[in-house]
Amino acid sequence: EKADRQDQSLNEAKKFLRQPRSEKDVYEAYMIFKKKLSIDRNNFELKFLTAESILAFLRIKTNGNTLRADESSSDSIENRKLWKKHAPEAMKLLKDIKNNENIDKPLHAFLYAEAFMYNSCSKGIIKAALSGDAIHFKKNVEPLIKEYQNYGSCVGHTFMGAFYLEAPWPIHNSNKAKHHFMRAVNLHPMSRRNQYNCGIQAMRSGNYEEAENRFLNAIKSKCDSVEEQDIEIFLVN
Repeated sequence: EKADRQDQSLNEAKKFLRQPRSEKDVYEAYMIFKKKLSIDRNNFELKFLTAESILAFLRIKTNGNTLRADESSSDSIENRKLWKKHAPEAMKLLKDIKNNENIDKPLHAFLYAEAFMYNSCSKGIIKAALSGDAIHFKKNVEPLIKEYQNYGSCVGHTFMGAFYLEAPWPIHNSNKAKHHFMRAVNLHPMSRRNQYNCGIQAMRSGNYEEAENRFLNAIKSKCDSVEEQDIEIFLVN
C-alpha cells in the first residue's frame, strides 16, 4: 500500500512536467523528486527527473538565458545566484547517469549542455566566455549538432549561435552566429525561437529590414519543442 502511494505521488509529480507548465509546477515537481531521491539515492530515473525539473525551473525563471532584443544581458545578480545554486546539482546528477543505457540520450545531452551554460554564466557571461569554460561549452554542445541535430528544433545550433553573438572580442563572431541560426531556421522554419534568433542577429548587424521580417515570422510561428515552450512568453513579449 505504501509503495502504491509512492508510485502515485511520483506519477503526479511527472504530470507537473507536462506542457503547459509553469515555474511553480516544475519547482514543485523538483521538490518531490528530490525528496524521493534522498531516500532512493541510486535511482537513475529520479536523478534524471530531478535534474530535468530543476533545469526547467531555471529555464522558465531566467528565460533560458536567451538573447535579448535590447542587447542587455540575462546575467543579473538574481539570475546568477539561481544558476550558481542549482546548476551544479543538475550537472552532478546528469554526470552520475550519463552511461546508463536507458537514458534519453538527446535529452540528456541537451540538459547537460544547458546546465553547464548556467553554471558557467553564474560567473558572468563575459568572464565565462573568456575563460576555459568556452572550450568545454562547445564540446558539450557538439553532440547536439553532430548526433542529435534536430533535437529541440536544432537547439544545438541555438546554443552555438548565441555563444558567438553574445561573447566579447576576440570570441565574438557575428558570421558564425548567423551560420548556426540560419542552419536552425532552415531545418525548422516554423520554430518561433529560430526566427527570433535570426531577427536578433540581423538587428545587431544593422540589417533592420531582415530583422523586422524575422520578428514578424516569429509572431506567426510556434514553439515546437517542450523546452522552447518554456520561454514562449519571453519570445512573444
